[in-house]
Amino acid sequence: MVRAMALSKDGRTLLTAGKDLTVTVWDLQGRAAPRPLSSLRLRHRQQEVSALAISGDGRLLLTNSAAPPQQYFTTSELWDISDRSRPRLLGSLESPWSGAFAVALSPDTHRALIGEGVAGVALWDITDRHAPRRLAWVTGKTQPLDHKGVVDLAAFGPDARTALTAAADGSAYLWGLDAKGEAHRITSLARLAGTPSSARISPDGHLLITADAVGTATVWDISVPSDPQSLAVLEYGRTPVTTVAFGTDGTTALTGGPGLPTRLWDITRLTRIAADPVRAVCAVLPSALSRTEWSRFTKDVPYEDGCAG
Repeated sequence: MVRAMALSKDGRTLLTAGKDLTVTVWDLQGRAAPRPLSSLRLRHRQQEVSALAISGDGRLLLTNSAAPPQQYFTTSELWDISDRSRPRLLGSLESPWSGAFAVALSPDTHRALIGEGVAGVALWDITDRHAPRRLAWVTGKTQPLDHKGVVDLAAFGPDARTALTAAADGSAYLWGLDAKGEAHRITSLARLAGTPSSARISPDGHLLITADAVGTATVWDISVPSDPQSLAVLEYGRTPVTTVAFGTDGTTALTGGPGLPTRLWDITRLTRIAADPVRAVCAVLPSALSRTEWSRFTKDVPYEDGCAG
């Protein structure tokens, strides 16, 4: 059974982790017949791999492994996979806490988010691959427990100055990260319908997609991080959506999961709404809203003819 997987941005490399405590590197260039290239021998063989993250250039892999319930530690490992047939261990990030699954690499690969303990997430500096160091706790340990369940997801924004964390209790938060590694909570998103399964922030940092275990993927406008707005819900029924991604230009989104068709969505209109809400609305209105129509759709907001001119 596959417990975790990660796909490279160019679609050439797939990494899978199973209950046999190994990570396998697959070549997908022959899509009809993927072939295994190598297997990673993790340092702590008694741990199960709970999460994987691969860098945008496909050269760096971050693993997160949880110890059995009776033990209390988590080990994350950095691997050089530029030679896919000969992965090379670079360094380890060790924590005395166990029980978390979140893992993420920043776009510049200088930082990592690691789930540690129940409801905890730490920010690490991995610039020196051989000697990673914990910069700060985003939530948990020395910070208040914003989440009430195990943190399942973490994601960086394109500039590594914003981040998302989401937990099994349905809570999700946006964070600001400063140059020194200090984190502050910007806001919370409306509670997710089910356990979060995947999340991505768009290349321009204006949109966010979250997926959950009850078959929905939600597109959020986070262009104003302190006031995230739900723009659309992409529904599959009750089957969990486990994969979401943005196209490189930010105008398309991909969703999928076990037993689900992979769907490519045109989100050009949503991108326009996030960039300029007034212009997007005016583009589809036959005329500006009258005062009567304005009062029907707004409350305690002074009338403004935003489409004039």
